[in-house]
Amino acid sequence: MKNLINRALAAEKKLFLLLAVAALAMLNVMAENYPTKFLGIPIDGTKQEMIKKIQAKGFKYHNEYGQEYLDGEFNGADVHVYIATNNNKVYRIMVTEVKTWSEGQIRIRYNNLMQQFKDNTKYMPGDITQGPISEDEDISYEMAVHSKIYSANFNQITHPVDTTILKRDLQTVAEELLSEYTEEEIEADRDFFNNAMLYLAAKMQYEKNSVWFTIDEFSGEYYLTLYYDNLYNKANGEDL
Repeated sequence: MKNLINRALAAEKKLFLLLAVAALAMLNVMAENYPTKFLGIPIDGTKQEMIKKIQAKGFKYHNEYGQEYLDGEFNGADVHVYIATNNNKVYRIMVTEVKTWSEGQIRIRYNNLMQQFKDNTKYMPGDITQGPISEDEDISYEMAVHSKIYSANFNQITHPVDTTILKRDLQTVAEELLSEYTEEEIEADRDFFNNAMLYLAAKMQYEKNSVWFTIDEFSGEYYLTLYYDNLYNKANGEDL
């Protein structure tokens, strides 16, 4: 296993890691919380503080029937922005498109948004196997009959990779791979496994920085909803 880890650290191509952290220097940093950001604003603090910061970005505040939200333009679409808290700390920003779309249109919007995230060096895929919705996919049928959820998740790269933690997490990843594959299988495709190990180990440092989106339906029309989650602040049963 030690040799496997050393090879992973010494891998020249490092394909998956480069896709994830191309814009970042590999620096040692102190282990601490790095909140997910929305519009460059850390998702943290109180709800009122977050409202003021989002307002400063040009969004307008509304309170209708006890429902607080902000509206404005985000990524080329008119949206409503909702703020969720836990113990008076913000842990989620929900961004919902105002306009609804047909099934064909939502397929295009979903696939385009996925590609935008993949092309953005501030994000790494939460699942490298997730892909676009195919042209022959019957979205309405799948959602209505099979309750299929169309979603894609990414991790926001909020800080440079801590190489000390990376080495530790490589040990965990190596143990998991060796429980699923034989050493012969790994040796047969060494470059792939080296790169996969680096990717998975680096990804572990951003698991609390979740950004994902999904297709929602209303009266036969569809829209996208994005979630920016700071999982450091999310409830974990501490109040039980």
